[in-house]
Formats: sequence, C-alpha cells, structure tokens
Amino acid sequence: AGQVAYLNQKNRMGWGASLSHIPYRAGSLSFLGVDTLDLGGGFRLPTGKYALDIFRMFEERASLFAQLPFSQTRRLEGGIAYTRIHYRLDRFFNYYDEFGRLVLQERTKLDAPDGVGFAAVNAAFVADNSFFGIASPLQGYRYRIGVEKYFGGLDFYSLIADYRHYLRLKPLTFAVRVMHIGRYGRDAERLTPVYVGYPWFVRGYGLISADDVLEANKLSVNQLAGSKLLVGNAEFRLPFTGPGRLAVIPSQVFFSELTLFFDAGMAWSSTDDIDSGRQVGIFSAEARPVFSVGTSVRVNLFGVMVLEPYWAVPLLRETRVVFGVNIVPGW
Repeated sequence: AGQVAYLNQKNRMGWGASLSHIPYRAGSLSFLGVDTLDLGGGFRLPTGKYALDIFRMFEERASLFAQLPFSQTRRLEGGIAYTRIHYRLDRFFNYYDEFGRLVLQERTKLDAPDGVGFAAVNAAFVADNSFFGIASPLQGYRYRIGVEKYFGGLDFYSLIADYRHYLRLKPLTFAVRVMHIGRYGRDAERLTPVYVGYPWFVRGYGLISADDVLEANKLSVNQLAGSKLLVGNAEFRLPFTGPGRLAVIPSQVFFSELTLFFDAGMAWSSTDDIDSGRQVGIFSAEARPVFSVGTSVRVNLFGVMVLEPYWAVPLLRETRVVFGVNIVPGW
C-alpha cells in the first residue's frame, strides 16, 4: 500500500496529482448446514458448517485535483480520477460443535470477480482551523462535506460528512469526531463493503487480531461491513515527549503522545439490515453498533510517519484486550 502526490501552490488556486495503491479487506459469512466430521476410530462429530469469505480489493488510482481557498481556513476542492480495481477471494470452511466451539478450519482460494475500471469527479467544501501538535491536532476544528460521482464501469455516488473538534485543556486535549461515509445509487453494493473494524474507524475489531473475540460473541463479518458507515470517536490526548512548550517530558528526538479513547461505529447497506433479526446459523447477521475503549501511544517518526500501537477492549460480553497498530496520524 502506498500513495505519492505532487502539489503546486504557487498561485491562489493550488493543483496537484496523485498515484495510489491501496488494499481493502472485508468478508461475509454463510451457513452451509449440518455436517459430520469423521474423527477416526468410528467416532463421528456433528457440526455446523460455515463458509467465511474474505474479500481483498486492490484499488489503483490516478487523480488530478485543485483547491480554491476562500480564506485561511475554508476552501473548495475538486478533482477527476481514474480507478482500476481487482480482487482476491479466499474461502474458509469453519466447523463448530454444538457448544459453538471451532473444531476445524479449511481454506481454499476461489475465482475472484473480474476487475473493473471507472472514472470519477468529486467536489468538497473543507474547513480547517486546527493546530497540529506532536502526532495529532490539539486545538480547533475540521470538517469536510463532499460528494463523488462514479461513472463508466460503475454508476453510484459516494458521500462523506466528517466533523472533528479539538478542545485544549492544557496539558490535555479532548477530541471528538463524527463521520458518515456512504455509497448510494445503482452500483453502490458492487464494490467490497467498508469494514467498520478498520483501526482508523473502531479499534479492537480487526478480522485477524480479534477473530476469537468476534467468534465468542457470535458476531459475523456481515454485521460489521456495508456500503454505509457511521463512526463516532472521543479521545483524551496528552503530548508526552517532544517540544517543551507542548510535552510533559521535553525531548528533541523522541516525539510521542498518549491517548485514552472511546470508539463507536456501525456499518450497513440498507435500512433492512437494522433490527432485522436475521441469522446465519448461530451467528447474527443484523447490523448493529459496536464500541471499544482503550489506550494508545502515537509516535512521530521524524515527521515521516506516525506509528500508533494501541490496546483496545471491545465492549462485548466475551472480551479481552486486543493489540494492534495504526500507521496514520491521529484524526
């Protein structure tokens, strides 16, 4: 995964270009019925058989963009882009006993859908008067309201509404974010669903890092992915090491901040997914909100990247501490 960009700001209207290659992961769960495993010695175990499909979508994108400032804090953005998408599909056959315990897993690679290419035009109104600290904003606000129209191989709209506020309570900052991302239109469901458990949305629900937690609570990936997403986050941020005017411990080399966080999010594709009561065998398939609390350390690596190890506790009946790493600046 990676992205490179060029930005020319010599004139009032800035413009630029970017190239990116970004992988996404999502999945779906289906119940295949009751199966019997032959364990040898004449012992046969009745199990529930499930198919867990893990979709990987690889997005390659080239874009041209421009931005027109109205003031130091507000601007209009617009651009055109061409995107090429290709897929990989892996299926896991999971067998559960009558107590809901996983007793066997088999894996196979399936034929993936054909790739698709499409063009897009986009526009957004952006406001930003925030003050960036060591690894995230510490004061002010940001918001973005944008729309993108896709055409060619796909026909749908993508909407984003994102608001963030930062309240400075020296030496702490209290930060909140509310964000909606959604695809609407004829082909809104053709792309890989957005997964709410990505660590930049809701920490603690990774498909790999927390698979046992999801399984113990009978949470299926169907519940945590969709074409629409609503996320809310709250954090207390403490600049820990770095410039003396900001950090608790002055340092000219090691820049870091500590956080306590609360994450919440929900994914769905249609309103029928909410309170539907649908089941996939022993797993629920209705859309539901998920929550987590935890702590993290953001480390600014010489201005090149921000590394965020985190420890999250999903707010579920059967839970544990889930460790993960983000490689993005704090929102």
